[in-house]
Amino acid sequence: MSYEIHSREAIEDSISNIKFTIDSIVDNDCLNEYTGKLSEDPVQNLIYFRNGNNWKSEVNTLLDIALRSFAIAESRAPGSGSLSTIILSLLLEDFKLGSSKKERLEKILEKRSLLIDYASSINSLVKKPSLRDITAIFKKYNLEKDIEKSIIYEIKNAKIFTNFEVNRSLREASSIKNGYGHYLKIDVKQLQIAGSKEWKRRNVNTVMIDGVIESVSQINHVLEMAASSKESFVIICKESSEEVNKTVNLNFLRGTIDLIVIETGYSIDYHHLFADISQIFDSDYINIKMGDTISTHIAKLMFKIDKFEIYPEYIKIFSADKDSDRVSRYISDIQSIKNKIGNEDIDEYNKILSSISKRVRFLSSSAVDISIGKRDLTKDPKIIFKLNRFFRSFPDMAHTGIIDLKKSKDRISKEIINKTSRSKFTQREIFQSIVTSFRVYESIIKAEKVFTIEK
Repeated sequence: MSYEIHSREAIEDSISNIKFTIDSIVDNDCLNEYTGKLSEDPVQNLIYFRNGNNWKSEVNTLLDIALRSFAIAESRAPGSGSLSTIILSLLLEDFKLGSSKKERLEKILEKRSLLIDYASSINSLVKKPSLRDITAIFKKYNLEKDIEKSIIYEIKNAKIFTNFEVNRSLREASSIKNGYGHYLKIDVKQLQIAGSKEWKRRNVNTVMIDGVIESVSQINHVLEMAASSKESFVIICKESSEEVNKTVNLNFLRGTIDLIVIETGYSIDYHHLFADISQIFDSDYINIKMGDTISTHIAKLMFKIDKFEIYPEYIKIFSADKDSDRVSRYISDIQSIKNKIGNEDIDEYNKILSSISKRVRFLSSSAVDISIGKRDLTKDPKIIFKLNRFFRSFPDMAHTGIIDLKKSKDRISKEIINKTSRSKFTQREIFQSIVTSFRVYESIIKAEKVFTIEK
């Protein structure tokens, strides 16, 4: 469907409706009729509302513009999407119908100066958080003492890219589990066909082929090495032919070779897998698109993986972490991609964000899985949402610092504290929300006409 708004009057009517909706949603939790759960996330609640309302297309067009900006802000700085709704609501509080173009431009300059002054006033409050600061923030979530103590221990020993994942548990008590290794969810057809539950080996000879293995002759050298040396081998490729699979599977079942072929297919989730593994192990791979031939390069591009665990539906790779600084820089580069891409298509943008998140999880060799039990959920039904936001903010805490808005007397700070029931935020969270809310405000106040054409 294509939306078109032909007049300023229609835009102004839409702005009034949107402001009323944002105010209502920011002030209240919403019940998701599909999941039956309460949500306090304003951006998520606006998305639910957008998908279920019967408003005119003009209103939904402007709401889409705002939601796109909020979602992108949230991806760049956890929590900033929600704060953007609060600040935008404040910017729109003196919105008037029928203002001239000159009056509207003057109002934009006024709001811009307001936000610049606010940003300057709180900039002096930024501080690098100590471990004590982070622990104090975490303790306010008021979990049961045993799990609180265990999580604080993991926080103290975490690396900057350690993955903390919080999920619901069916048990009474909350629990925690450490996970090490580079985890990747992927079907391993060879184990599925063989009926094997697992394949665990150390010092595994590994070859990566970014392309298709079309014939056995292309990997004959590796098959001969595997048969004669009795060592363990893994070949990771985009795809292998039926001939190759039959030969490898038959010899694997006979015990002639200890070799697994993993096919990635062409999913976006595995598009960068060869480059990512190369970074972890400082290795290289055969790139058929660049003219590499498998038979020529297969021996010289073989490398060792310290430990390999392969299961029918996922794999885990273990490294010695000798070059953790290099991998950390690589992860930072990947995360920065989301700040460089455009925002024309929010669905495509979200797919890219999902891909980046999965790559970072794979590259991070440590993970902490937290399962929140019924007792902690009874005390605070929103605890999983709060903890996930807290852990997603870890990199920003380290890179940009935190701000305690209780030390600010500005009205914007008081409104944020009142709406969110918390006072400490990352610097990036605050400043991203300032930028986003102003850009949305400027767009809808300036607009004379809006055209939204679906691709």
